Order: sequence, then C-alpha cells, then structure tokens
Amino acid sequence: PDPSAPAGAASAVASMAGAGSSLRPGTPYAHLFRKAEADYGVSARLLASVAQQESGFNPRAVSSAGAQGLMQLMPATARGLG
Repeated sequence: PDPSAPAGAASAVASMAGAGSSLRPGTPYAHLFRKAEADYGVSARLLASVAQQESGFNPRAVSSAGAQGLMQLMPATARGLG
C-alpha cells in the first residue's frame, strides 16, 4: 500500500473497480465510460468516479494548473495519448 495515500483510498478504488461495474442511473457520459470499459478493460464506475471528482462532469473544466476536461488531463498528456 502507498503510505502517502489517504486512509481508505485503496479500498475505495478497489470497490469502484470491482466486478459488476454498473453505473448509477443518470450518470453523465455513461455511454463513453461503458465503451472505454469494453474497449480497454477499465471499470466504467472508476472512470465515472474520476470524472465526477476531477471536473464534476464538466467537459469544459480547466484547473488553475491548466488541466482540462472531464478527466482533467494536462494538454501535453492529452496530446501524447492521442
């Protein structure tokens, strides 16, 4: 375990990434999270949780550091990932 991680963070991530990663009804961008889960094997629940935490599901969100979008990627990182 990462000693710098907040208490309970590992169990929270594990529960979000667990089997049966169904999303709550009305989750914004659910179709995109489900497609990413099917295409890349990343939990749709985990992706939705990150988007909710990072941007409040606002695709136009920009942080004071310059991170952008739902998942708050830095522009250079986003470019590098295509």
